[in-house]
Amino acid sequence: MGRILRFVLIVLAALVLLAVAAVYLIPADVYRGQIEAAAHSATGRELSIKGALGFTLYPAIGLKAEDVSFANAEGGRAKDMAQMDSLVVGLELFPLLAGEVRVAELVLDNPTINLELSRSGKPNWEFEGGGDGGAAAAPAPNGSTGGGPSDLTLGDVRLINGKVTYTDLKTGTTETLENIDATVALPNLDSPLSVAGSAVYKGETLNLDATVSRPRALMEAGATPVELSLSSALMNAAFKGDVDMGPGKVTGALDFKTDSVRKLAAWTGSAMPEGEGYGPMSAKGQLAAEGSTIRLAQATLSLDGMTGTGDVSVNTGGKVPEIKGVLALDRLNANPYISASDGGGRTPKDSGGGSGWSDEPIDTRALKALNADFTFTAGEVLFQKLKFGKSALGVVLKNGVLSANLREIALYGGGGKGEFTLDGSRGTPSLRSSASLDAIQALPLLTDAASMTWLEGLGIVSFDVSGSGASQRAIMRSLNGKGRVKFTDGAIIGVNLAQIARTIQSPMSGLQDSSQKTDFAELSGTFEIVNGVLTNLDMQLLNPFVRIAGKGVVDIGNQAMKYRIEPRAVGSIEGQGGKGDLSGVGIPFVIQGPWSNLTFMPDLEGLIDGSLQDALSGEGIKIPGVEGLTLPGQQRDEKPEEQKQEEEKPLIPGLPSIPGLPGGR
Repeated sequence: MGRILRFVLIVLAALVLLAVAAVYLIPADVYRGQIEAAAHSATGRELSIKGALGFTLYPAIGLKAEDVSFANAEGGRAKDMAQMDSLVVGLELFPLLAGEVRVAELVLDNPTINLELSRSGKPNWEFEGGGDGGAAAAPAPNGSTGGGPSDLTLGDVRLINGKVTYTDLKTGTTETLENIDATVALPNLDSPLSVAGSAVYKGETLNLDATVSRPRALMEAGATPVELSLSSALMNAAFKGDVDMGPGKVTGALDFKTDSVRKLAAWTGSAMPEGEGYGPMSAKGQLAAEGSTIRLAQATLSLDGMTGTGDVSVNTGGKVPEIKGVLALDRLNANPYISASDGGGRTPKDSGGGSGWSDEPIDTRALKALNADFTFTAGEVLFQKLKFGKSALGVVLKNGVLSANLREIALYGGGGKGEFTLDGSRGTPSLRSSASLDAIQALPLLTDAASMTWLEGLGIVSFDVSGSGASQRAIMRSLNGKGRVKFTDGAIIGVNLAQIARTIQSPMSGLQDSSQKTDFAELSGTFEIVNGVLTNLDMQLLNPFVRIAGKGVVDIGNQAMKYRIEPRAVGSIEGQGGKGDLSGVGIPFVIQGPWSNLTFMPDLEGLIDGSLQDALSGEGIKIPGVEGLTLPGQQRDEKPEEQKQEEEKPLIPGLPSIPGLPGGR
């Protein structure tokens, strides 16, 4: 037995010495032509080994070829489909003797691989040689194809400093991966394939870690479990699910995060306009992708601090991405996507020291970056300065036109419904808004909507307005529409109209300041807006001490107003029941000026022409503070023409004529 074992060892040693001698003594160039010819026969293309060719012994017996190139398909843009500084192929010896190909080592040093899709749609990685054009061989009875690709194993497989380009000759687009360093491990086609490495795409380094459970399924257009992790400085993505190569379908769990959607979009070639929106985003849910459609179900989403749950689908097959979904959000803030920008992403300041509408151009290009159709429920909705509470709305964004159907909204203590449209499809943005609201707190609503801070109360509001313009100020000056308001249990802040109506002496003294106000049980009226100017002719105010009627104009575009108030006092000039009872008499006066600094002026001419003449008997009663007042039956001096012209000048130029308002305005 010992003699037999010694004989076997001697034979093995001789074989090893013979293999080593063959490696060093047999010139490798003998096989150069045979290798090139075999490659041409198998693929129909030229394989060229221009550099040195030699055998390798460790870690596996094989060949090392330098300056290797492989020709491209006929009609391709690049000369070669592949070119590399060196190629090392090592095979396991004993499996090879049994007819099984097991690659122990495959190293591609500095390879450049050009993948192309012809104008007819044919890829250059499909070969015409080899009889079947690269199709898989018919399986043997045991499921194997003998010594063919189905028995392939890959040991130490490495790409060092590689470059891969993908060119679509029909569209003329080219994508490039550079600085590729990767390792691949494949025990066999029925064992997991693992890939780990990095590459540079458009200046960003991508790190990849992937595992394919059944590589054979990928080769045979079947399905296999896949785990994938892809990360860079711009994003992190992880996937665990199934890939079915037949229909090209991917299903499984996805977890995606990015610090900036804007930067990520610019990196992929879909740059968005400057602004504040499209910042941090995360998405987690069940992914289903097929063709150009990607759906994320049971999703948890976050964008720019807004979070929600629901279903979202994206179709990238059109000119711009199309997004659809049903989402429940904690809040919906539209301002980062529609507000004006100064080009640096900062919120523009108001012109005129912060007291007027902004003149900054409104940038609506972000509305054209995608199309969307969403149904939202939100705990809060923010649009410009307006703040909505819990709301249900449908939002459609198509070709730069944003339409919102507010089916249910909570707004400043009340609620209602409305519609809103922002059209950014043309050069000049336009908007239209309509709403019917009930039990609304007037002061915060008017402050946020129109910077009005002098009216409070509980209101019913309905309106339908529209406008257009390149800036916020231009839109406000172009507004047209109509509406109705009715406020109860409120106050006009900054003036005591009731006290004005009950006093004759120095009627304006001490009655106009921020500490004064006019309480009312009801304030109501209708209005019409033409070119940014609101006109009201039927204002009524009910107060325990005064009844007030009014008419006037509010210049929304310039944030100014002029209003004539006609009070009817309940009481007398000396108190209720006192001497000289003038119940029902009040001093007409005009409210005018900018919203931020309103002034109140008595309308003495209106007093003479109106209720005072009806109340006084014409017996020469003197009213302190009103000098030279001519009562009925007395001749009044005609005013000089210059004084008439001065009094008739409108205090707010350009406002429509309203009979009874001083100056015809």
